[in-house]
Amino acid sequence: KDTSHTHKYGDWNVTKEATCTEVGSKERVCVDCGYKDTEVIPAKGHSWKEEYTVDTPATCTREGSESIHCSVCEAIKEGSARTLGKISHRYGDWNVTKEATCTEDGSKEKVCTSCGNKVTEVIKAKGHSWKTEPTVDKIATCKEEGSQSIHCSECGEKDDTTVEVIPKTDHKWGAPTYSWSNDNKEVTATLVCKYDSTHRETETINTTSEVTKAATYTAKGQTTYTAVFMNDAFSTQRKVVANIPQLAKKANTLTVKPIAVTVKYAKVKKKAQIVKRAKAISVSKPQGIVKYKLSSVIKAKFKKYFNVNAKTGNITIKKGLKKGTYKIKIIVTAAGTTAYKAGSKTVTTSIKVK
Repeated sequence: KDTSHTHKYGDWNVTKEATCTEVGSKERVCVDCGYKDTEVIPAKGHSWKEEYTVDTPATCTREGSESIHCSVCEAIKEGSARTLGKISHRYGDWNVTKEATCTEDGSKEKVCTSCGNKVTEVIKAKGHSWKTEPTVDKIATCKEEGSQSIHCSECGEKDDTTVEVIPKTDHKWGAPTYSWSNDNKEVTATLVCKYDSTHRETETINTTSEVTKAATYTAKGQTTYTAVFMNDAFSTQRKVVANIPQLAKKANTLTVKPIAVTVKYAKVKKKAQIVKRAKAISVSKPQGIVKYKLSSVIKAKFKKYFNVNAKTGNITIKKGLKKGTYKIKIIVTAAGTTAYKAGSKTVTTSIKVK
């Protein structure tokens, strides 16, 4: 230590912290010469906690331990360790592994959530829960008796001591069926028992007939046949048949007659001339729309000079026709009506150009 002058020290500076079991150190430095003065910092010693600290938690399969610890360094105080006893199993909820029935035991188990240990218990059989009303075991029919008994509402087991006979029943008829003869003059109604198809009831009735729609020229007429049964189980049956032939159409009453026509050559020489149908052809009693068609002209080369209007029947004589008498054939057609057939007539009329 330098004693040539009085040191002027600064503040102490800790160079090593003291712990519970080890000393520390500190130093200070002279501000004039830099001399360092060092001192030991004594060990602090343990500061023991008042409460125990768990070192190893106890479980349901092993013991644990606890001891007094230092609050600073967690050192264990000698002689303070002590044992912690095993804890109880921590079981979850019961789980049914087999349902109990009326006659057989079931089972359930629960499992420790820590170690997986299983505990199993028996679920006692429930015993039957008998209904108050009987159940039909066999349906009675018209052929055989039936039976009924008290059953368990849970498993359906039958109590043989409660069996009762159900008397035979009447026939259980299905829906009636009806069969018509080919000529529709007879209808046979039939009932068939649902329990036994050999059990049947039948009734055959002669029908009455009435024309309910007269025949026309375009459609057949209709006859309605009716069967009324004595047995109330059968309903009245009706059948409409289109069996009246439709009316035959009558021959068309179309009548045509030719009328001789004279046309002046001087007029034909200048321009075409139109001869009204009524002046060349007499048409009476046509049935349906009338149409006209030029068929031929005697001396065919002159046909080009004539034209007949299909609707009116008017005859056009074209300009330039020479003098002479011309025989032209015209087909007159009546289309017919609902009561009359179509008809046609061919008429030869004479046109004289002079």
